[in-house]
Amino acid sequence: TLATVRGQLIDKETGKPFKNREIRYGVHVHIGDDNAPFQTQYGGTTFSDESGHFELEHLVVGPEYHITLVNRPEDQPDRITWQPVKKITLKDSHPLDLGRVEVEPPYQPPTLEERIAAAFVLKKTPLERFTYDRKIGGLTMQYPLILFGEPESKAIRELLALRFEDDEISSKLDSYLVIPVDTTESKRTAAQALAEAMGIKLNFDSAGLELYVTDTSGKQRAHADLAALSTDGKVSQKKLLKFLETNQVPKLDARELLDAALKQAKEQNKRV
Repeated sequence: TLATVRGQLIDKETGKPFKNREIRYGVHVHIGDDNAPFQTQYGGTTFSDESGHFELEHLVVGPEYHITLVNRPEDQPDRITWQPVKKITLKDSHPLDLGRVEVEPPYQPPTLEERIAAAFVLKKTPLERFTYDRKIGGLTMQYPLILFGEPESKAIRELLALRFEDDEISSKLDSYLVIPVDTTESKRTAAQALAEAMGIKLNFDSAGLELYVTDTSGKQRAHADLAALSTDGKVSQKKLLKFLETNQVPKLDARELLDAALKQAKEQNKRV
């Protein structure tokens, strides 16, 4: 026996209808036990209309149906995500009206501007964060990488765009504990306190940036300014990548570690 289900998709945040949205529905058929991967079968695809109303047809009485919203970002239509909306089980073949079905708005990834702003929000002072990361870095085999600059500057935007959008740079930065430090005038006192603790003198250039790498004891290992990282007036992906590759924590050789451990054990007259 087949049945029909109707409803209206409503944006939970705004209270407005979700119009022209793709909806998929069906029964989850597991390939194995209930914890195994599943396929969605015995359903179909439909769209909500201009007022958010939708209709699901040819549903079978008995099985549990999953109603899912399909999200396709306009700028990345191939990047599909599925958002669960509701589960229903029909007890008879009478038409079922779900009424208003409130749905959370689809996830929107933060913009580059939002990610840059968030990067400069530190829960500790820059000096406290640097002190903490030095301790953590000794355990995680990562060096602190301190980025001084003004969040709204062109140079900072270019560098952090590479951090967030370039796979090579993003991967290489995993070798570091990145500490962005805001040097705008209102935040300059905290930035200066860190600079003094590091034994460096900052050039407070609103258009520039300063990158420092230290070891976990706080000793400076490398420094680069905007000029050193730029080509034709723009932060260079190749130069930044080379800087990161050159100054990361050296990779340890397993054989060397074993030999060192055996040597130490022998010197201490211990068995391994």
